[in-house]
Amino acid sequence: MIDLSKVPDEDLKREYMRRLNARRRRSGGRSLVNRPCQFCGKEFGAREMRVHIPQCKQEIMTNPKTALVGLTVTKENWEKIGRQGRR
Repeated sequence: MIDLSKVPDEDLKREYMRRLNARRRRSGGRSLVNRPCQFCGKEFGAREMRVHIPQCKQEIMTNPKTALVGLTVTKENWEKIGRQGRR
């Protein structure tokens, strides 16, 4: 058995960080968070949303009937939709 009181603090911290980083790499990173598109209501992750928003805006400009597809219209959503229309 190793007496930890004789091991320098720097070595203990270095080993702790090495093991912590190895655990993080094995876990696969952060979990995916999906959020609804402000225009169509479909859920996307951050990267997919960056690609989707310009396409969705273009679709709304060319075909406004598709703007509310996928949104559940509540009082809060209705207010948001009204604000977006005025931009």
